[in-house]
Amino acid sequence: MRQPKERPMYNEEQKKAYISYEGSNVASLTNYFKRLYEYETLIDKDIIDMSLKELQSAINISMGVRSEVTASHIISLLRGYYDWALAEKRTKNEAYIHLLTPEGINVESAIRVKMIKSPEHLDDILSKALYDEQRENRNLIDQLVMRLMYIGIRIEELPYLLKNSIDENGIISFNFPQKDETQLKPRTYNANIDSEIQNLWAKCCRIEYVEKYGSTANNSDKILHSTLLDNNYLFRLIKGSKPPEDGNKRCSLSYFAGIIHRVTARYSEVIQCEINISPGDIVISGHYYRLYKDECSGVAITPALIADVFELDCNPDNLYIKTRKLIKDYESWKFAFGY
Repeated sequence: MRQPKERPMYNEEQKKAYISYEGSNVASLTNYFKRLYEYETLIDKDIIDMSLKELQSAINISMGVRSEVTASHIISLLRGYYDWALAEKRTKNEAYIHLLTPEGINVESAIRVKMIKSPEHLDDILSKALYDEQRENRNLIDQLVMRLMYIGIRIEELPYLLKNSIDENGIISFNFPQKDETQLKPRTYNANIDSEIQNLWAKCCRIEYVEKYGSTANNSDKILHSTLLDNNYLFRLIKGSKPPEDGNKRCSLSYFAGIIHRVTARYSEVIQCEINISPGDIVISGHYYRLYKDECSGVAITPALIADVFELDCNPDNLYIKTRKLIKDYESWKFAFGY
């Protein structure tokens, strides 16, 4: 699978100098600076040289901020970058970054491009992204991956699904290897396994090959077939000219991340709007929608319910913090989508 190109940083030498000077928060600063690259390049300005309005637009468009806590963290780190640049005489700009507040960041707009509103929204994404009828088998696999994650199956669990992991009643059972190989806990999942998912599952079990377009100029319009390994996994690797010695080798997490990237990229092209939905966003979106339906039925959204839905397993202090944050994020999700 072709990996996405590493994103650079605008004014890279200066930003790297600050990261080296700052010493801590290296991963966060690097991530934020890379996210800002496209917008900074578009207006040809470093983030510290922007006006207040440009700062708000840069963070709204580039960062995908879904909570005021995250917004506060981003603003704090960018203020440190500005203060350093000012002291080093690398900017003459007014201190607009110190006027920026978390309230000035449009959390809702970020939620709308990173989350899924409803099952109907997911249907729309899949119908628009999986439009190529010549890729029938790949479309079936991509659709099943997206739908399984939306009902709550986590990306790290997908590689372990077997063809017989679902029974006639639609109950999915996970049997993971010993703890020395994985920290995942065995569990069963029997909620929201509708007939559509069961039908997709049955079809994917029977798939023997996947389609791809040729890679040369002479056959770029030609559909080629790549045979899959013949094993008991639901999602299987391409056999290739040199199949792995272990015919039971599982798909990696990057295989599934690539599917999600491919689906969202094609959907973005069709609707002419950048959509950036991560594996975790899909799972959380499904949880939020089901919580919303429960709430509409009169169920109280309590910390205990949140802990159960998200299967939180941590000490009481962390549990309190996590459940309160998830409830607040759930309210932001509802507001963003007009619920």
